Amino acid sequence: MNNTAIKVLLIEDNPSDAKAILRILHTSQWTTSVLVESANRLSQALEHLQKNKVDIILADLGLPDSTGRATLTRLLEQSPDVPIVVMTGAFMDEELAIDAVHHGAQDYLFKDTLGGELLMRVIQFSILRNRIDVQRKYMTLELKRSNDDLMQFAHTAAHDLKSPLHNITGFIRILEDHIKGHTESDIAHDLVQITSAAKRMGTLIDNLLMYARAGSGGLNIQQISTEDALQSALKNLHQAIEESGAVIIHNPLPTLLCDGTHVVSLLQNLIDNAIKFRGGKVPHVEIRAEALGDALVFSVCDNGIGIDPKYHDKIFDAFERLHSQSEYLGSGIGLAACKKIVERHGGRLWVISHLGEGATFHFTLSKREKP
Repeated sequence: MNNTAIKVLLIEDNPSDAKAILRILHTSQWTTSVLVESANRLSQALEHLQKNKVDIILADLGLPDSTGRATLTRLLEQSPDVPIVVMTGAFMDEELAIDAVHHGAQDYLFKDTLGGELLMRVIQFSILRNRIDVQRKYMTLELKRSNDDLMQFAHTAAHDLKSPLHNITGFIRILEDHIKGHTESDIAHDLVQITSAAKRMGTLIDNLLMYARAGSGGLNIQQISTEDALQSALKNLHQAIEESGAVIIHNPLPTLLCDGTHVVSLLQNLIDNAIKFRGGKVPHVEIRAEALGDALVFSVCDNGIGIDPKYHDKIFDAFERLHSQSEYLGSGIGLAACKKIVERHGGRLWVISHLGEGATFHFTLSKREKP
């Protein structure tokens, strides 16, 4: 346990029992300080839990306005992540106490044998076990969400990969026919189409791998220069920058604790989108970083075609595209990968944009540095 005070809610309607327990809580030699609030009715306890955060609940389940498992159920409904230790008055109530543990309580104690050392140990162990339980529930939910995403991801990926594959096989059959008696120009045209479809499939596969890497595996957190990360991203985009004549400017960028490879991918995707969705303009992209509390807000601002506000959330979903392949090539994965990268660093990614007015993508990263 750390040195933060343990906040205890004692629910006990018997004045003498409540006084005895409070005396134990206040006089025992705790390694951390203990703050205790008391309630003698379930309604009073629930009102307290609505307004205040507690670390543990010590509860007699037999109250004037609720008894037995009903008391436990209401407490768990109100504060599902707070550990509950049941206080029972006699050994004959042990069956009820064990039933409470089977239905969500962390532990139970007999008031008749209660001592400071025992109570201290039960409170501390109950809080630790509860934290483990909460983390396990969270990980289970995350695993389910990840599996659901994977199923949707696999279904959509398979569908999207079929299109260029169908094009490739179709043009190969056409090319076979052309070779039998058609002109070289016909053959050259078919080869261009095959190459284009194969390139599209390769891009899609690369983006699938990038998306998978963004959402899995451990982060390699190191102190990195985001200035260097930006230069790596610009180097990777050299051809696109040259062909479009893009102008990229930025203010001084900080050194942070983050995964450098992921930050390069993040910046690269956002700048690549700014170049791709430029419309008929020469792309102008500005990257900034500004402090905001304990975080840094990065901005990638462009002068491109912009995004209708009604699609601002949709564009971050995997395989969501606002334009056809004939208008703008792409897989619809880049921004989804960017969102995963930012969220895995504990940050947030959002966009501010209107049609025809360019777009500014903002994301936050912690500004903590190694000592």
